Amino acid sequence: MIDFNERERCYEYVEVETGKYVFDETDKMAIAREYHESGRPASEFVSKYHLSGAVVLYGWLDKYLNQKEERKTEEMLEKSMGQARRI
Repeated sequence: MIDFNERERCYEYVEVETGKYVFDETDKMAIAREYHESGRPASEFVSKYHLSGAVVLYGWLDKYLNQKEERKTEEMLEKSMGQARRI
């Protein structure tokens, strides 16, 4: 939150406890990977990381793990296309 500091006579960022957690992209990828590799139920991760629901975790899985697989597939296709052109 931005608030005006009377003493310094300027605006500044002030941390406010909202009870919500914010994850950056690296955190999301790490949590998705941890869940995927652990074999533990999604409900454990919802509780552990204070997620609003399993849907959030499943969304991260879809975004980060499937995205990774898509990149591998694209790289393989590009390599095979390059080999086909050389022939």
